[in-house]
Formats: sequence, structure tokens, C-alpha cells
Amino acid sequence: MLYWAKRKKKSDTSAWYYLGLVGQMGFSVALPIAGGAIFGRYVDTHWWSYPKGTLTFLIMGVVLSAVSFIRIVLTVTEKK
Repeated sequence: MLYWAKRKKKSDTSAWYYLGLVGQMGFSVALPIAGGAIFGRYVDTHWWSYPKGTLTFLIMGVVLSAVSFIRIVLTVTEKK
């Protein structure tokens, strides 16, 4: 096997893996929170319940993102 191929394998498993992991963490935290706020606003405009829907779905998004974040961290700590 060529020297550069071996070296490429090492860097792929460390740098690119962690870069992808950071992106996954960002999306798993941002999307549920933003989605909850947007969907809550949509519910509020259609059912005339101004702060209740937005706050409910925003809190649900925060909880969902926290659970997702914890699952990702546990997956990373199990790999080491």
C-alpha cells in the first residue's frame, strides 16, 4: 500500500469524522428549536392562541434538541 494512502486513512477517521460530528450537533440543536418556533407561530395564527402555541412548541424543540445532543455525546464517548 502506498504511503499517502495510509496517511489519508488516518486523517479521514479523525478530522473529517469530528468535523461531520460538529455539523450534526449544530443541526440537531438548531433545527428542532427553529422548527418548534415556526410551527408554534403557525399554530398561533390559525387558532388565535398567541403565546401558548409558540411557547409550547419552542419548549418541545428545546427538549428534543437536548435529547438529541445527549445521544450524540454518548455515541462519541462510547467510540473512544
